[in-house]
Amino acid sequence: DFRYAEVLLIAAEALAETTGPNPEAIGYVNQIRARARNWVGRPLQTFPADVPATTDKAAFINLVLEERRLELAFEFGRWYDIKRRKLGDAVFKGANALETRPTFDASRDYLMPIPKTELDINPNLRPQNPGY
Repeated sequence: DFRYAEVLLIAAEALAETTGPNPEAIGYVNQIRARARNWVGRPLQTFPADVPATTDKAAFINLVLEERRLELAFEFGRWYDIKRRKLGDAVFKGANALETRPTFDASRDYLMPIPKTELDINPNLRPQNPGY
């Protein structure tokens, strides 16, 4: 199942990748941020601020990924974002690592297992990916 916020973030990322951060893509992220600012019983919030229209492509994509990290926390999608964007070294290692994981190995951890049924049907797929 997908939540509406995730659909908006997927659309924003796809638009940014194909046409850059246009008003439609920025609007999707700003919808999510506006909802996050709207806490019942609280004074008007100004954080998180709307995305500026002048945001460049790389910064916008990073912003969308960060928004996914926050919005979809504890929904187990972060790992797949790290895999598909190959962010493991930046996220797990070094002085600025957000989620320290010293055992991260890009040659193994970006891969998924090849299903056994597929290996049985096509032996040319062997060997199995490392770690599985």
